[in-house]
Amino acid sequence: MKVAKSKTSKPMSSVQSFWSGKPVSVGEYDSELVSGRRVVLIAKLKGNRKTGRMIQIAFLDVDVEQDHINGDVPNGQGCSRPQCDAFDGCYVKGFPLHIFHIAKALRAYKSSTLPKLTSSQFLMLIRQSTSPVRLGEFGDPTSIKFEVVEKIIKASSNGHTGYSHQWRTCDQRFKDVCMASVQSESDYQLAKSMGWKVFAIGLDPVKGERITCLNESKDLSCELCRLCKGSDAKSSVVITPHGGQKNKLVILA
Repeated sequence: MKVAKSKTSKPMSSVQSFWSGKPVSVGEYDSELVSGRRVVLIAKLKGNRKTGRMIQIAFLDVDVEQDHINGDVPNGQGCSRPQCDAFDGCYVKGFPLHIFHIAKALRAYKSSTLPKLTSSQFLMLIRQSTSPVRLGEFGDPTSIKFEVVEKIIKASSNGHTGYSHQWRTCDQRFKDVCMASVQSESDYQLAKSMGWKVFAIGLDPVKGERITCLNESKDLSCELCRLCKGSDAKSSVVITPHGGQKNKLVILA
């Protein structure tokens, strides 16, 4: 009697992993924020109720243990008190709770088990996708060279969103593709004077200058809105504090 051979499924390719919404690494670069540190870009085609389905890109310091980010130690991705004045109220402090998948993906990358795309493969998939790009599911887009980010944005015919807490000191070309993230009226005015469009937490809208986030006012997802795209944005944006650490965020004058 013949015994039927069991069929074993082939592992997904990196391209298949991307299209199925699984995280893939798409490049590792020198940090522009901390000398000697390296930043890996991990992307996935996924979303949530607020963002909608987007190509989500996280900027992660390869050498930081993401399960526990020490806010007092600067890291290459821009998430620490010395680098970011919003650290105490930011979702990065939720590790490993509601966004543990970031830590899981970084561990897989460091153990060489995370699917990997070359930068050219990734740019090709962005061109093929109907989803916009989200710069900074985690970490700061300005943690790597502007030219790398620019290529990603130019590959997307569906737009992008991007935010930076490093707007004071980063390569100022990022103002063309990212919003300055602020938590005070004084920082709002400073960023505005530097030519940035602003994404402000906890401030009030001002007619003709800054509007309430359309996800908050009209339940419109980032995927469909895509207003937060830098200097070409029609308006700066304000939003009420949100996320698991919102009660710890201090809004300053």
